[in-house]
Amino acid sequence: MNRFACVLIVLTVCALPCQADEAGNIRIVTAATEAINKRDLAALDAYISEHVVRHSAATAGVVVTNLAEFRAFLETDFTSIPDSVQDIEIIFGNDDFVAVRASYRGTQTGPMGPFPATGKKIVLWYMAMFRIEDGKIAEIWVEWDNLDALTQLGHLPPPGDLWEATNDSVYDPITQDPETIDIDNPPAILELNFESQGKRLNGILYMANGSGSHPTVILLHGFPGNEKNLDLAQALRRDGLNVLFFHYRGAWGSEGVYSFTHVIEDVASAIQMLRTRAAEYRVDPEHIYLIGHSLGGFAALQGAARDNSIACVAAIAPGDLGVLAQLFEADAEVAQGFATYSDSAQMLSGLTGVGAVAEITSNAEVFSLQSLAPLLAGKSVLLIGADKDSVVPTELNHFPLVAAYEAEPEIDLTVRLLSGDHPFSWTRIELMREVLVWARSCHRE
Repeated sequence: MNRFACVLIVLTVCALPCQADEAGNIRIVTAATEAINKRDLAALDAYISEHVVRHSAATAGVVVTNLAEFRAFLETDFTSIPDSVQDIEIIFGNDDFVAVRASYRGTQTGPMGPFPATGKKIVLWYMAMFRIEDGKIAEIWVEWDNLDALTQLGHLPPPGDLWEATNDSVYDPITQDPETIDIDNPPAILELNFESQGKRLNGILYMANGSGSHPTVILLHGFPGNEKNLDLAQALRRDGLNVLFFHYRGAWGSEGVYSFTHVIEDVASAIQMLRTRAAEYRVDPEHIYLIGHSLGGFAALQGAARDNSIACVAAIAPGDLGVLAQLFEADAEVAQGFATYSDSAQMLSGLTGVGAVAEITSNAEVFSLQSLAPLLAGKSVLLIGADKDSVVPTELNHFPLVAAYEAEPEIDLTVRLLSGDHPFSWTRIELMREVLVWARSCHRE
């Protein structure tokens, strides 16, 4: 008897002549795969032994020695990648074993062991061997390329970058000072001001080391701006980028009256100022990026949507004022709470609680970040959320925004969900590394 009669199948059809046991074994494996794809774990009783054992170096910490543990493993996988689908491409077997080459596809929207959800998609191929005993799967061996999987999901940089990141001889701008200084063009902080709609805005420019033009980030603070993320500014500068930080009209001593509309306008003024003074400030006008936190993330996305030449924008725990407007309409207490907080923000000149609520409510459509998706087509967009954010909850802001931008195929979207509160109090290093890796991809293009 030919013990390894090769069979290529679609679902359960045997394409070459084969023995009854061989065809039956193949049907067991394909039926179990279909049940997993349908999330019908109760059906696995018919195909998998109560004492099944699973072996996999790719998940070395996972122990499966019975059907209950196998179901628990699958449920954990469904939590990490709820839309996962496995498609068998090649299958063959004999009286006792079935071998499979299959694909696995899905989107990681939940945590995966130590790795937070990223919202990134994965397509990988795996090889598996199944031992059949008494008409059921009794033992499983399965392996895949974990490095490729973690890279696709955004948990590891591409292999070349990974080597750089782990090589002690490579400079790390997050944890190391510059190795050499250009004496004629050293790093510096320049105090400056510029006009927006006739009002003078205060700012500082972190100038990068070296002559020539540098990619330049406009770093935008939130509401009212207590967390300024200047550790991120310093890391970006050490990585060769200029960083402009400024205060909007009416904020922290800048002239004028504070409003959310003015915030958006002031971003445009900052972009124009950098282009006008590009030679003076060593700015590469073709590589100006917007990065903002909280309301600054809102401002960054709004600014990028309104300027076709801005190719890269990062929003860190962005607050969607369009969503906030809906909350105001649904719950008067939410509106009152926001108004009370706004009235306490003495660093924001001219702002009143009643006025802030009215401006957001009357501009709900214009202020919606989700509606910006078509205007961000062709741009690189980084969205970072914090899993314990109580100020801008991810379920109301981050996840809906990710879904809206994923629906626009022309957005080059990178999504990260980090452990942290709203200002990422215990993951600052991780936050900086995510932003720097993304920013490098922008000016390497």
